[in-house]
Amino acid sequence: MSIKQKLLNFFRGIYGNDHLNIALFCVYLVITVINSFVGTVTLAVINIAFIICIFFRMFSKNFYKRSNENAKFMAFCGKIKNI
Repeated sequence: MSIKQKLLNFFRGIYGNDHLNIALFCVYLVITVINSFVGTVTLAVINIAFIICIFFRMFSKNFYKRSNENAKFMAFCGKIKNI
């Protein structure tokens, strides 16, 4: 089996990106900017946790759980917009 075929098999059926991942990435970027000025280990560890969470959700093959998480996030955002 070629490398191309192995990569295609790996990426087949992954969840991918959604609104929750985009929001997590935006928070990651904000923390990165803050950490560039403050420079604490705590913020660096939080950033690593955000990246791990983002990649875990992106490469997950459990569509049902990830889509439910995204639906809850979108419902929460909808409530915030209506305030």
